[in-house]
Amino acid sequence: MDGSKPTSLTAANFESIFSEYYPEMVGFAMKYLTDQDTSEELVQEVFASLWANIDLVDIKTNVRSYLFGAIRHTCLNYFKHQKVISKHEEHIKGSGEDLRTMDWLEFAELEEKLQLALEKLPPKCREVFDLSRVEVFKYQQID
Repeated sequence: MDGSKPTSLTAANFESIFSEYYPEMVGFAMKYLTDQDTSEELVQEVFASLWANIDLVDIKTNVRSYLFGAIRHTCLNYFKHQKVISKHEEHIKGSGEDLRTMDWLEFAELEEKLQLALEKLPPKCREVFDLSRVEVFKYQQID
C-alpha cells in the first residue's frame, strides 16, 4: 500500500494498513518517548481507536500522514497526562496527605463514570481494555 495516495480506511484494508505502518509508527513514537513498551502501547491505542471508530474516521490526507499526526498527538497527550500525575503526586507529598486519605466520594464518582464509559464500548474493546488495564497484560499477550 502506497502511503502517498489518499486511501480510505475500511474494515477490509485495516489489517494490511496495521501490518504495513505499525513498525514505522512505533519507531516514530520512540522518538518522543524513548520507551519501547510505552511506544507500542500508544501506537496500539491509536490503531484500536481507529478500529473502534472505523465508520466515523474520514482521512482527508493519506493514511501514513494521518497516522503520523495521530501518533504525535497521542504522544503529546501522554506527556500532558504524565505532568498531571506528577503534579498530583507532588501535591499529595507536599500536603502531607496519604493516598489512603483520598476523598473516597470523589473516587467513587470517578469509578462510576469509568464504568459508564466502559459500558458504552463494544464488547471486544472492553475486553481488551480490561485485559490491558485491569489484568495488566501487555498488548502482545492479548489475543
